[in-house]
Amino acid sequence: MKIEYSDWGLANRIGNTIILNKNLKNNPWLHQILLEHEEGHGDTLGFDIKYDFKSLTQTTLKELTMRIAFMIKHPKSLIQISPIWIYKGRPYLDASLIIMYLLAAGIIYLFY
Repeated sequence: MKIEYSDWGLANRIGNTIILNKNLKNNPWLHQILLEHEEGHGDTLGFDIKYDFKSLTQTTLKELTMRIAFMIKHPKSLIQISPIWIYKGRPYLDASLIIMYLLAAGIIYLFY
């Protein structure tokens, strides 16, 4: 597994490469949690909605607070919430995030 660091996002995985925000080096606890999450994806080419949903439901309040605080402190990491991001000049879609956004929009639509 190859680990690269970037100015953008929190953590993503493309094949056998995990891309982590370089500022996570200053927050070893959050760095380890995000690294373990990305390692858990396996070789799914960015589509692992079941794993992401399970992970989301098991996220602790402390972890969520730390992620939000990190993203506020490092605004370039906010790109993480976008379902489209660019790595080495090539666009990638986060299918899990797209599905979660569509589900949320559907739920809002049904109850509005």
